[in-house]
Amino acid sequence: MRVKKKKSTVDSQKIAFYFVLGIASLLFVSFVFRAIILVSKSKFDGHHRFTIQVSKSGQKEEALISLEPSSRMLSVLHLPEGPAVNPVSRFLEVPIDGHVILTSESQDRYLVGLLKLETDIGGKDVSLILAKLILQYNQLKTDLTIMDIVRFAWFSKGVHKNMVKFVAVSKSLTESSIDRISSSFFPDTDLQKENATIAVVNATGVSGLGNRLARFISNMGGTVVSVSTGKSDEEDSKIIKRTKKSYTFSKLLQVTGFREAEIITPTPVPPDSLSLIPKEESIETQDSFVSDIIVVIGKKSLSKFVF
Repeated sequence: MRVKKKKSTVDSQKIAFYFVLGIASLLFVSFVFRAIILVSKSKFDGHHRFTIQVSKSGQKEEALISLEPSSRMLSVLHLPEGPAVNPVSRFLEVPIDGHVILTSESQDRYLVGLLKLETDIGGKDVSLILAKLILQYNQLKTDLTIMDIVRFAWFSKGVHKNMVKFVAVSKSLTESSIDRISSSFFPDTDLQKENATIAVVNATGVSGLGNRLARFISNMGGTVVSVSTGKSDEEDSKIIKRTKKSYTFSKLLQVTGFREAEIITPTPVPPDSLSLIPKEESIETQDSFVSDIIVVIGKKSLSKFVF
């Protein structure tokens, strides 16, 4: 009788052990699965420039915090009156990678504290403020994952004060003044190093869009060699790669949302024949031949352009 009772107790313990083990395994698998999803949705790769727009709900004041991990540089740009044109990427002609909207007074004070530091700001200050926002992540309105903010805060921590730039921008500044600031505060060093040449073709029928995109690309560190008008309007916007220099190509696809087009094999045009080609066609033929990448702006989704 005692043997049976002892055996029954052992069996119960085994069942309890396997039950607990099963629950623990399910929790572990669930945790790993959620971590994989979180990482896959993360935007910040820890290698290339990443810019976050921070704004207050219902207010015009905004700030941009931009980090270049490879060179350990941090830029903070303050827009006390907000941008003259929305979105802010259109006003500054730079890509914005993520947005954070502060929804409570307790969160607002973090932005106020950041901007009050001004020239005495360091990477640790930015990191500390972002770390405090992480604790209130569920109250933020943002398209960033908590992993993005954690990694951004971690990388910011290692930036020395001498490598932090701060500027306040008035919405009344001229385009040339804005471009000087944007190209200085938000360059992507990997774009600059690759130095792929880019031709912009405006095929929308809307005057000025080609120059706007050229400013946008130049301010982020790209090399625009020409801006021209298409022979006819096109519906779809597209980017054509003519080189193995892939980072610039993938970055342009990411920030513009344009589609990837088929690769065109260049056909050299004999110099003697250029005079026989109509002027408009001659411009496009030369652009296609000399540039590594061709960006064609189409009419579709004009209102969604970030530049």
